[in-house]
Amino acid sequence: MDTAERIAKNEGYRRNKYLDSEGIETIGFGFNLEQGFDVTESRMILNYRIEKIKNQLTFKLDYFITFPSEVQSVLVEMAYNLGVHGVLQFCKTINYLIAEDYEKASIEMLDSKWADQVGDRAVRLSEIIRNV
Repeated sequence: MDTAERIAKNEGYRRNKYLDSEGIETIGFGFNLEQGFDVTESRMILNYRIEKIKNQLTFKLDYFITFPSEVQSVLVEMAYNLGVHGVLQFCKTINYLIAEDYEKASIEMLDSKWADQVGDRAVRLSEIIRNV
């Protein structure tokens, strides 16, 4: 058994945060939340989640891999924020993307509760789509 396997076995895994034996908020394989994550650790998690979202969108949305890279990138970012299920609720936007009507797709993105919630982020992402 290698070191990582042994630590994982001895620490155990918990998906949600919990208090360890010292009362410290912890998650995963004994990750101390009071210490936080440095930028490198955070980027590793971010990159892992991006790849996971890409795979989920590829599986759930037949046309995803046919979209231009900018469109894929925007949908991944939206899914990072909303979840894949949340992005799939943007039916009109997705239909416009399939039809390559990027102007209407960008308008539909902004006509949503999500756009109201994230403000300038939605504007920036819709501009990327508009300019494809």
